[in-house]
Amino acid sequence: MKKNMIVNANSIILSDKKVLQILHNRDSVRGEEPVWASRTITEADCSLVSHEVDSLCSLTDSVILRDTRKARSSGRTEFDEQAATNERGERILHSGLLNYNFGTAIKLALVTLLIFLSFSIDAGTLQETFLQGNAAYQSGNMDAALKLYESIEPKGPAVWYNLGNCYYHLGNYPEAIVHWSRARHDASWRDRITLDAYIAQSYEALGMVQEQVFVMRIYKWIVDIASLCSLLILQLFFLLCFFVLLFLLPRLLKQSRYFIITGLIIVTIFISVACIVTYREQKYPCCIVTKNSISVYAGPGQDYARLTEAKMLDKVRVYEQRESWLKVHLAQFGYGWIAKADLAMI
Repeated sequence: MKKNMIVNANSIILSDKKVLQILHNRDSVRGEEPVWASRTITEADCSLVSHEVDSLCSLTDSVILRDTRKARSSGRTEFDEQAATNERGERILHSGLLNYNFGTAIKLALVTLLIFLSFSIDAGTLQETFLQGNAAYQSGNMDAALKLYESIEPKGPAVWYNLGNCYYHLGNYPEAIVHWSRARHDASWRDRITLDAYIAQSYEALGMVQEQVFVMRIYKWIVDIASLCSLLILQLFFLLCFFVLLFLLPRLLKQSRYFIITGLIIVTIFISVACIVTYREQKYPCCIVTKNSISVYAGPGQDYARLTEAKMLDKVRVYEQRESWLKVHLAQFGYGWIAKADLAMI
């Protein structure tokens, strides 16, 4: 077949390569398997391309006629007029494909806009629910406020804080302590001090003393500091301090800079401890006993031997879960199994 051929009634001449490209673009737009390949063009291909070109040229005949008249008025030859017609035909085909792509882009933009609006509507609904809960709380309707706050998902520090206030006013001090403890995780440093004071008041209302040995206070202080950044950032800081210490240690020893060496060692040790503490808090969550007295078993079930009992507001750390039973560690006893329903995660 000739390298250049007339493919439609408008006398637009296209090469074999251009015919194959048109077929390829057409199939790609329609989601079909592309035919672009180095092969011989059949009469069916020419007929298909001719139909595509005719459908597009029918919309722009006036434009082609205008270009042809301009060419004749400028003194160009018939070959120049044919070249201008071919160029216009190719532009028509490309504009058609651009229109297809532009339509697809509009659809994607509309889908993105709908998704954004759905999130905005959902955020507005949650905000409205939160405000309704605040209104119920201020009017003294604690039960209604509890239902409204509980329906908010996900819950942030403000929601956990307000839930704790509701339970406190209802006289359910263990639940108030649980929810205030949950609010501490993402709260600011100042808010944590306020929450700690409220938790201490709840212990006093129950006639209990919140005992914290010195080691546990240090541990809690490290947890609060480490929570200001992620575990990944702590690990990067540790590696930085370690390599700085490793690189500068020989030079500092020669210069007898023992004070700087001691400071670098202390910072490195503190960051390493913070990494360990943060990993432990994320890997093994802490729970509080919410009932007066619960049994601790040797295995995940009441068929196992009863080891001891845990009292209300005892804190335990969870290491394993099997169905509805949790393997926990009690500070005064050791490891044992407790029913999940008897604990509240903080």
